Amino acid sequence: MIFGRGGRTFPWEFVGADGEPVLKSVHGRFTFNHGGAILHAAVEGHGLALLPNWMIADAIRSGQLVPVLPGATTRGFPLHAVWPRTPYLSPKVRVMVDALVRRFLPTPPWERTQKKPGRKEMSQRRAHA
Repeated sequence: MIFGRGGRTFPWEFVGADGEPVLKSVHGRFTFNHGGAILHAAVEGHGLALLPNWMIADAIRSGQLVPVLPGATTRGFPLHAVWPRTPYLSPKVRVMVDALVRRFLPTPPWERTQKKPGRKEMSQRRAHA
């Protein structure tokens, strides 16, 4: 599946061994302008997709999707917090930006491994149930 808009498709961008961008033109039967639609089509088996980790993490964990180029590096899909330019930053905005930083840095939630409870934790859960 290819991301496109207005009849124009966008190449897949990888990072080469020298750190320089490598653009690969891709062609396919389906072109979407919405990542969710690309994800759905990939899960349904309609082809390969290049999507951000946060969007595909659950599908990878569940086995619905399988990485095809696990060693490939992309430039990434950055997340941005945007607020109006003002001489005084609202305390509400500052609190929200700080919360986002704590939540997503240094390791975003979709890249964190969840610790599976061991026997001791399972026994303790049963005892408290």
